[in-house]
Amino acid sequence: MRLENKVAVVTGSSSGIGAAIALAFAGEGAAVVVNYARHPDAAQSVVEKIESSGGRAAVVGADVSDPKEVDALVQKATDAFGRLDIMVNNAGLEHKMPFLETLSRCGRRPSPSTSRARGSAARRLRSGWSPRAKVAAS
Repeated sequence: MRLENKVAVVTGSSSGIGAAIALAFAGEGAAVVVNYARHPDAAQSVVEKIESSGGRAAVVGADVSDPKEVDALVQKATDAFGRLDIMVNNAGLEHKMPFLETLSRCGRRPSPSTSRARGSAARRLRSGWSPRAKVAAS
């Protein structure tokens, strides 16, 4: 198990790609914090899947577009598992529009939630929160 004894936060992991990342990390031995902003039941379902497979997981609700909530998310993760080694910022915003309009209307910029969460996590890293933690954003 490549992630044994590691703790990971995966934002936006109540469904879709985030849930798949959380399940994969748990399958590799990581304890996983499943994050949601609007769907607590779906997040709890991901945790139950991880735990039924013998893994460790916790649910934490936080809107990662708010730096204070990101700080609280990180604190709850370290409270639950004693450390934080990996943070995957998978959360994003959904904009419904015709496909051909997406690039011209949205451009290729990261969403505000991605930028804020990454910035808040990076500030925590610089302040000595965990010198070996990894921060990734999709």
